[in-house]
Amino acid sequence: QALNYLYERGFTDDMIDARKIGFAPDSSHFATDFMEKKGYDLQLGYEAGILSRNDTDFNYYDRFRNRIIFPLANAQGRIVGYSGRTYTEQEPKYLNSPESPIFQKRKLLYNLSEARKSIRQKDEVILLEGFMDVIKADDAGLKNVVASMGTQLSNEHITFLKKLCSHVTLMF
Repeated sequence: QALNYLYERGFTDDMIDARKIGFAPDSSHFATDFMEKKGYDLQLGYEAGILSRNDTDFNYYDRFRNRIIFPLANAQGRIVGYSGRTYTEQEPKYLNSPESPIFQKRKLLYNLSEARKSIRQKDEVILLEGFMDVIKADDAGLKNVVASMGTQLSNEHITFLKKLCSHVTLMF
C-alpha cells in the first residue's frame, strides 16, 4: 500500500532507493523489538527520535507507525532525524523526529547537502514546500531545490539562504 502510494505520485524504485525512503510498519514495537534483539540501548533510540516513551510506566514504543519514512540530513549530509508521511487519512499528515540538539526544524532544509553545489553554481535556490516536491523536481533535472519542513519558513532559513546565493525562488 505504501509503495503503491509512492508509485501513484510518480516515484520510481530508483528515486526511492536513492533517497533511502523507508517504511515503518503498523506496529508499536517493531523498531523497539529490533533494537532489543540487536542489543541496542533503547534510550539511544529515544534520544534519536525513533522511539517514544510512555509518561506513566516509561516503557518505550515506536514513534513512527504505518508511515513512509524520509531520512532528514543536515547541511553536511548526516542523518539528524526522520519524517514519517502517512499514506492514509491518518493524522497528522507528517510526523517528525522531536526537536533535539541535532534536529531543529527551523535550521534544516531538506536536500541542502545534495543541492548546495548546484545552488552556488547557479547562484539561485528554488525553495519548495515538501520532500516529495524536491525529490520529483530533482529527478526531473532541477538540482538546486530544497524544502523547508512544511510551510514553516524560519528566520534561520532565510539568513542561511541569503548567504548561500543571490536569488531565492519560493514555490509553495
